[in-house]
Amino acid sequence: MTRGQALQIRSLEGRCVCVALRDGSRIDDCELVSCGRAALSSVWLYSNGSDRFVDLGDVVDLWESEPLRVGGTNR
Repeated sequence: MTRGQALQIRSLEGRCVCVALRDGSRIDDCELVSCGRAALSSVWLYSNGSDRFVDLGDVVDLWESEPLRVGGTNR
């Protein structure tokens, strides 16, 4: 992901997202804390109770995850 693309997803900061990484792995249902600023080249995620910093160059795709529906059916 380029810095330009990172600027486009900045609107997702504070939301629950899924991240696809260059090595083929994914980080699902994490919070996008920050998508990097000025000299920073990492994405700050909060996942499973801990902070994770992922190099922006390792991010292939990032999208907002759908909210989990509790107590009903997903129709």
